[in-house]
Amino acid sequence: MLTTVDVDQIRNFTQGKFMPHTQLKDNESVAANSADRYDNSSVEQSDIKAVRPDSITNFLQWSSSACAIAGGVMLASKTEVSGYGFIFLALSSSQMLAASIRKQDTTMIVYSGSVFTLVDCLGIYRWILK
Repeated sequence: MLTTVDVDQIRNFTQGKFMPHTQLKDNESVAANSADRYDNSSVEQSDIKAVRPDSITNFLQWSSSACAIAGGVMLASKTEVSGYGFIFLALSSSQMLAASIRKQDTTMIVYSGSVFTLVDCLGIYRWILK
C-alpha cells in the first residue's frame, strides 16, 4: 500500500522534480508529517489517462502486432503468396501510425509514418505490382 509520501514522491518523479527523503522525529508518523504539506487531490485525470490508453488505441496496437506477425510469417515462408505479406506489414504500419497519433507519441509517428510505411510500400510495389 502506498503512503502519502510515496504518492507524492511518484508524482514529483514523473514531473521531473527531485524530492529528498525527510528525516522524521521520534514517534512522528509519515502520514502526519506529510498530510498538511501535500494535497493528494491534485492528481489530474489526464495523468491517469496517459498511463492507460483508451480501448481504440489498445485495439490498434494489438491489431498492428497481429498484422506484423502475419506479414512476417508470410514473407518468411517464401511461397508464391509471400509478397502479400507486405500488405499485412503496411496495414500494421498504418495501425501503428494511427495509435501513435492518438497517443501523441512524436517519435513513433515519425518512425511508423515514414520508415515503416515507405518500406512496406516499396515492398508492395516490388513484389506485387511489378
